Amino acid sequence: MAGTGETLPYANNFALGTAEMARIRRDIPTPPAGFNARVASEADLAAYRLPARPDPVVAPRLRALWDRAFAQRRAYVAPELRLRSAMLHPMLSAQGGGLSDGAGAFGGRWGSSRNWSGAVIAARDGMVFQRVAADWRVPQAAMPADAQTVLNTPGGLPGGSWKASMWIGLDGYRRSSMSLPQIGTTCDVTSGGVLRCYLWVQWWVRDKFFGEVEVQSFQVNAGDEIIAFMDVVKPDDVGFNITNVTTGQHVTIAWVSGEILDQPGNTPAGKLPQPPGSVNRRLTPVEGRHAVWCVERPSVMPTDAQIKAGIRPDQIRKYRLPALPGAGFSGAAALMRGAGGAMERDLTAARQLRMLMARGDDVVALCGPEAPATGGDKLVVEPA
Repeated sequence: MAGTGETLPYANNFALGTAEMARIRRDIPTPPAGFNARVASEADLAAYRLPARPDPVVAPRLRALWDRAFAQRRAYVAPELRLRSAMLHPMLSAQGGGLSDGAGAFGGRWGSSRNWSGAVIAARDGMVFQRVAADWRVPQAAMPADAQTVLNTPGGLPGGSWKASMWIGLDGYRRSSMSLPQIGTTCDVTSGGVLRCYLWVQWWVRDKFFGEVEVQSFQVNAGDEIIAFMDVVKPDDVGFNITNVTTGQHVTIAWVSGEILDQPGNTPAGKLPQPPGSVNRRLTPVEGRHAVWCVERPSVMPTDAQIKAGIRPDQIRKYRLPALPGAGFSGAAALMRGAGGAMERDLTAARQLRMLMARGDDVVALCGPEAPATGGDKLVVEPA
């Protein structure tokens, strides 16, 4: 439903998404050819919105990942963006249909979901997450074993293809989460078996429907090694940095959130000017309560009529998962900051999320991690 003061054009998910794309900053300079991040000053890194070098004492895992991302000179590309309004990446949904804090039937280390699988860690000691990062291989996705049965069933392939997204993000795990910035890759397998992979970014906002933003200038193929950093510069300003180690490309995206007033031009001091009709009528900053590494079954965007009618989360159809051999993350780490300093976290004490689906009186596992790890930074997540 449109929020208070919003006009009907922005109940249309494409128009709403277009307005949200205007939040992506276009004034970030692209590093020149030959730029070497390894020897660049911190001021230069900040000017180009590249991730700051982690302190190897405080954050050794993040530093090792940063060193790998910039081990060679990269081909820095300016982001060319396209809204994909048919794709929706919502927050975690409970297996039973509603929104969930992830509590499931598997004990303290396990959670269940209808759309997420992977791992999540909670901030502690009065700190909040400022950075989340990971390394992953884009899976060689393919039609699953039951593909022919699905194709022979009317309506058996929602959205017309199999899709799976791998991403990192902050928040979106609790019922109280208001927003979820996330960055990742999607594998799309058509009904004819053709695979396409691409990079996307999104800053999800509670109760709003708009699609992901594809980064068209960034090449992604099955088998490519991806390293992603997501940094909170301020709660209303997030930087996304992605390196394709295989192709040598690197792209930087900066996205802002903030307060919007009904009357353009009446932006008070200290508030960010926002495009007319933008999503956030109130401040929806990063909370930094949870860091997430996820293999997701994306949702099929509801029609505008369904959105206006107030469609429930359990009524939204989800794409089917393709086969995802070897899907998982390595170098999974996050940085917390607070008054007491900074602390690196890996997957020790992470909650493991299994993706489940109700089928008649039974519950079927769709995707999930291996047995709970005792720690470290590696996570294997594959379809059941």
